Amino acid sequence: EQDISMRLKQDISKRPRQRRLSTLTVMGYWDTLPSMPTSRPVRLRSRAPLQWVRILPFISVATVVVAWEAAARTGILTPLLFPPPSLVARELAARLASNEIPIQAAVTARRIAVGFGIGAAAGLPAGLLAARFSILRALLDPWAEVLYALPKVALLPFAFLVLGTVDAMNAALVGLDVAITFYMITLGAARRVPPSLREAVVNLGAGPFQVFVEVDLPAMAPTLLVAAQLAILHALRLTIVLEMLFAMSGVGHRLWLSGQTFEWGAYYAYLTVLGFTSLLATWLLRRLQGRLYAFNEPALP
Repeated sequence: EQDISMRLKQDISKRPRQRRLSTLTVMGYWDTLPSMPTSRPVRLRSRAPLQWVRILPFISVATVVVAWEAAARTGILTPLLFPPPSLVARELAARLASNEIPIQAAVTARRIAVGFGIGAAAGLPAGLLAARFSILRALLDPWAEVLYALPKVALLPFAFLVLGTVDAMNAALVGLDVAITFYMITLGAARRVPPSLREAVVNLGAGPFQVFVEVDLPAMAPTLLVAAQLAILHALRLTIVLEMLFAMSGVGHRLWLSGQTFEWGAYYAYLTVLGFTSLLATWLLRRLQGRLYAFNEPALP
């Protein structure tokens, strides 16, 4: 056995030294050995496919817009129900110039922000505490699962009788939806943090608050951003529904009023505002998630 071991060491020492393995290997022992030679050279991926993937969403949108414009101009689509995008763009520009859309968007944004703030302030601490205390988790889980599956629109008659105003109903129902979303996702993220990381930091003398800041929060940050993305989209949908049914102001009210008066140019203009808002919120959160995620794929040179 000693003879075989000596031959193996001599054989390894004669091989050409190549790039060493990563330091994220078992106990770091493999870092002291050269890697095995490969039969073919490793080729980096080209940037061309990545660039095409980045512009594919714009190509998709442009294709649909051009096809819609051509179909509306040639009579394939009824211009009354499907006005050409050029007409929608003029309507959108006119309402932006008159400050109608900014004013209505500000009202809707205020309602979303109030409901989102209430829900996040309740759901985040509840999820963190439930992950730490099993008794609290056993008490909250049944209610969270039932209310998460329940359409919040089903609570509108009760909320209207109890609260009365649109702003109060929106704050309560949006806050409830956001709180449940944050609670369930935060609970799962907190329970997935490896206990060995906490134990290592505690052994170095860290207190509970430092463990949360140095270990729990960085590990949960990407998942919490996903929760924020879902919660914002839920809040946007529910706020628009409430404005369409009960409000006298806001993007949802104007959307409903445009459809009732057959102003389809204004209707599609407000739909465009809603779509752009959701895309912008999703893009910003994904960019922030990419910066916070610790294991992103490194960019190619």
